[in-house]
Amino acid sequence: MASTVLKCKLYPTEYQDNILTANSKEYIRAVNQLTHDNCDNDEWKRFTSRHVNAELSGNVRDSAKQDMRSILSKYNKDRRKKPDVKLPILKRPILKWSYVGYGIRDNQLLRLQCWDSKAFSILVKADISEAQYNIINSGKIGMLRVTQKNNKWIAQIAVTIPDVEQNDTGVCMGIDVGIKVPAVCVTSEGKTKFCGNGRMNKFYRRKALSHKRKLGKAKKLNALRNLKDKESRWMTYQDHCISKSIVDFAVKNHVGTINMEKLSGIRQSTSKSRKNTGYIHRWSFYRLQQFVEYKAERNGIKVVYVNPKYTSQVCPCCGKRNKAEDRTYTCSECGYTTHRDRVGAMNIMHVSAVDGNSLPA
Repeated sequence: MASTVLKCKLYPTEYQDNILTANSKEYIRAVNQLTHDNCDNDEWKRFTSRHVNAELSGNVRDSAKQDMRSILSKYNKDRRKKPDVKLPILKRPILKWSYVGYGIRDNQLLRLQCWDSKAFSILVKADISEAQYNIINSGKIGMLRVTQKNNKWIAQIAVTIPDVEQNDTGVCMGIDVGIKVPAVCVTSEGKTKFCGNGRMNKFYRRKALSHKRKLGKAKKLNALRNLKDKESRWMTYQDHCISKSIVDFAVKNHVGTINMEKLSGIRQSTSKSRKNTGYIHRWSFYRLQQFVEYKAERNGIKVVYVNPKYTSQVCPCCGKRNKAEDRTYTCSECGYTTHRDRVGAMNIMHVSAVDGNSLPA
């Protein structure tokens, strides 16, 4: 069984927005009050939803109890190591429901149990895509978490997906990840796909860094805080798009196994120029590989990590080892010519599983 979290925007009416705001404030108050009153005793371990004195529906009160237990459990554990640790408190608007406290309609509506002098349900418009509906229908829904950020309501739906039987098609695909070309895929049937745009990623990062420096020099701290991790969120989105295109390509070509490089320690062992040092350290290859892995397994495709040693140097035709001077690989023995990263993907496809000792390509 695998778990995933689906995110979607909510579009409540003015009345529904007021209800969600009031309930979230009451939820925060209840959790903080419970943690403050019971931080010095163990009575909270026996609490049920009836011990939560709050104007919330029964299901939301039970979630507040669970939050209180999680906070106090971690607080007591940290206090044993550091006696002067501060008691955590909730600040941001938040609401939680277990799977029995909400429902998902086919017409992009969420049914939420709320409180307005009594328990009742509201139907909130939600931006749920067709792909997300397919995941929901194929699995089992769990906790729903609704938060507010920048005056927008976001729903996070936990879904447990049953394991998919692996495809034993005999078709293998190798993936070479890089900075200038984020990913190159080659199948055992000779199909090739270049995924992502490394130049665009570099441009965006340079632009974001320049903008942050200007704001810092101008001492516009509020604007600098508003940026927060915008660059990281943008790169995460790019990795999601790239990994989806990789897995879609694999499904389209009936791939049963994906081979990827095991690149642990690549930053320390790879020689790099001063110009590319920053790009190497901001290279999100691990996140991209993790995205590919869980999306592939969701489609019944096995993922294997292999040793990347010499995969970008060995000629896939004659086995001669050559070093490419630019993006084009040319074999000095047989004259085979192709894109350098495509050579890496072809060799990765034929390498056996790694034994735990990985070396840079």
